[in-house]
Amino acid sequence: MSATASFIRQSQLLGRLVLDRATTETLGHVAALWVDPRAARVLGIVIRSGPLPLNLSLKLPLGGPLRACAWGQVVAIGADSVLVDLGTQGESLQQPEGAFDLVGHEVWTDGGNRIGTVVDLELDPAVGRVDRYLFRRDGVVDVAYSLPAGAAISGGPKRLLVVTQAAEAAEAVPLTAAWDQALDSVQTSVQTTLRQVQEKTKPIAETARSRFADLAREARDRAKSLADTARTRATELTETMRDRADRLTQESQSPQRDRPAGNLPAAPENAATDDNDPIDLWDEDSPAIDTPASPIETDSHQPPQPPQA
Repeated sequence: MSATASFIRQSQLLGRLVLDRATTETLGHVAALWVDPRAARVLGIVIRSGPLPLNLSLKLPLGGPLRACAWGQVVAIGADSVLVDLGTQGESLQQPEGAFDLVGHEVWTDGGNRIGTVVDLELDPAVGRVDRYLFRRDGVVDVAYSLPAGAAISGGPKRLLVVTQAAEAAEAVPLTAAWDQALDSVQTSVQTTLRQVQEKTKPIAETARSRFADLAREARDRAKSLADTARTRATELTETMRDRADRLTQESQSPQRDRPAGNLPAAPENAATDDNDPIDLWDEDSPAIDTPASPIETDSHQPPQPPQA
């Protein structure tokens, strides 16, 4: 393995880009180191995909699936990335027994006293050997204290137990430079990741934009067709209703077919009914004839004819 320095801090690795050596694909970012405090060795590296927060006090990065690889699979640690040979163990490697992410662990002495919290550690990247732990004493903010890795007695999921004499002799170490370097590393990784994301998502965005334009055009054409159809149908219905109204108007103004032309005279008051026969209304006496009878003129030159027997 090659490295830019003989020793490197975990804070400098957190958030650093992790690349697969075989495919050069981005696997994610360094999220944590699995450390066995008894053996003072880094046994594995945890890789997580997802966005990186700028708050380095958080576990980096946040979100995304986890995968892990053994420290022996780390090929090189450069200034911008960590190269790993993931092989077939990257998906199946489990956290080794007795190994923990020690950053954030409480520091307790073998005398039963809590003295602070682990904030960082230094290691030899060539072999993954831990050289020393950095812890912050309770109530002290800007200064960390250096504790030799050999002073650690044991560790668990929450606490690191150390020798009391070594903790009392711990030397103060400034944290500012280390955290600035870690922040620069995170910012570089973020910029690299964003650039890769933009390059990969640009064709997808263009395809989505083109597809959206096609769908919008299809929807507009469909709406126009439906509007034209509705307008044509409304016109046909209007004409049909108008023709029907005209026919009804004409029929209401024309005379009835079975009614005779002209006015019928009014029936007399004593008109015939079903019970009275009209002949009963006549007078029994014959009507008088006022015109006098005239003699029948005969031809005087024609002799009278004898009566026939």
